[in-house]
Amino acid sequence: MVSNSTSQTLIQSRFGQAKDEPAAFASQCKKQISQSVRGSYEWAVGVFLHSWALEQLDEFGAAAKVMEELVNATNSAESLEVTTGTVVGKEGENGSNERTQLPPLSNPHPLHPSNKAILESRLEMLLKLHQSAISAEDQAAPAILGRDSKQRLLYRLQLRGAGIPRAVAKDYAWSVSLMLSSDMGLFRSVDFEGCDNIIVQCKIVTLDGSAPAVTIEDMSIESLLILDRKGKGFVHVCLQTAPQTKQVIYLSFSATNNEFVLPLIIGPIHLLPETEPYNEDNEELVAPDITRPIHVVSPKPQLLHDKNKTVESIVYISETSDSGIHGRVWDSAVVLSHALPLLISSLASKTMTTSAITSEKKLRVMDIGCGVGIAGLVFGSLISSKVIMTDLPDCLKLPAINTALNKHVIDSTGSIVEVSPLTWGDVAGTRSFGTFDVIIAADVVYETEYFDDLLVSLDLLATDETELWLVYKKRGLSQEEESKFFRDIGEIFVLVKEDEKVLSSVADEIGCYLHRFKKRQC
Repeated sequence: MVSNSTSQTLIQSRFGQAKDEPAAFASQCKKQISQSVRGSYEWAVGVFLHSWALEQLDEFGAAAKVMEELVNATNSAESLEVTTGTVVGKEGENGSNERTQLPPLSNPHPLHPSNKAILESRLEMLLKLHQSAISAEDQAAPAILGRDSKQRLLYRLQLRGAGIPRAVAKDYAWSVSLMLSSDMGLFRSVDFEGCDNIIVQCKIVTLDGSAPAVTIEDMSIESLLILDRKGKGFVHVCLQTAPQTKQVIYLSFSATNNEFVLPLIIGPIHLLPETEPYNEDNEELVAPDITRPIHVVSPKPQLLHDKNKTVESIVYISETSDSGIHGRVWDSAVVLSHALPLLISSLASKTMTTSAITSEKKLRVMDIGCGVGIAGLVFGSLISSKVIMTDLPDCLKLPAINTALNKHVIDSTGSIVEVSPLTWGDVAGTRSFGTFDVIIAADVVYETEYFDDLLVSLDLLATDETELWLVYKKRGLSQEEESKFFRDIGEIFVLVKEDEKVLSSVADEIGCYLHRFKKRQC
């Protein structure tokens, strides 16, 4: 069971994020709320923190309205639901239905400071009920979630603290603090019960493939650090041997004993030679570039662009918290990226000739709702193709940055990657792109109001030969909403039966599912 201090630590740490970047944080919380089951722990935390973020923006009326949702849901135990979809309560000895008594608010105004501890206590009770539901044997999964109640989270190594130094001179020392969190910013200790502490390997890297000018020993970094049971840890860094000339490096961190943790690269860190004049501004801590290395290997290189060598690709993906929900790496995109080598090989062997996907004829691919651009860039790094990554007009900054960041990888396959705006349902705008051999989509099925528009665009982008590869993570949709989407898409596309498993066991455990479609023939 997670202690009350653990719950408070989570909430307190995220209060800090709400104060630093309230607008972006409010947007993140809003998505967490929309993708969580009302009354669940994830939902409650999202609502609670959303209200505080709005308060930081001086939107007190909106904050009070949001907090009212939590108050209404937690004032009555009958309205509370945990991940099992059952109301809070148990059958008493005399057969009566006993309800969990939640502490009442001490002030009628939800945002009054005196209510903060009470609301934290309510969240802790939700968390305990949530953990009990997960650990209960033979507990049926809730229909509204459509997933196993023991579904795990896919974690990311995240940087804690103010940042990294702008530049480093000889003998300058600092600490790098790390933590684990999911794509929704959550940590559940239950995911690590029965396993050893997470061991993280530290390396010095560059992003252009060149050898770094300094070593771990030069930087006096411990090559391994251990995260505690709360998913936190730190490592000391000190430049002991300065380079001959100014160098730019990055620090890479990756878990060596847990496949449910995504790696992290932070930088750039400028290493100064001893001849460089000292400048106090160099010691200023700045926000680093946060980069996720996505490493994929093709198991069937003979079907890809060069049959004489193994296709192994590392794509670097930058993400930022100030870009809201469009600025982060989502689970479905990671899963789709790792499935692409087998999907491309299968496409070649089942539906196209090998010569059709060589450098002489590039595959036309659209990554629709591309986010930060993971799947589209991985596709272009594996096979000669023309990939168009699309999203809303105000969400294209990061995919453009990531395209430039991976230019050397894209060029190695002869691919062309472009970033363009596309609003789902815009008939004229969609038609201007033409049609595609493959459409890839990750985490695009989460808001019911966009379903019809998405289907309109998918229909216009596809021909009878087009394949649609969609990875869907079951989140907050009801069973009815989920069924409606797949029923509606089934009127345009037909599901392709797979002969081989292309998703890893990790994908299954975190609740990501691949759907491979072809356009229905008229």
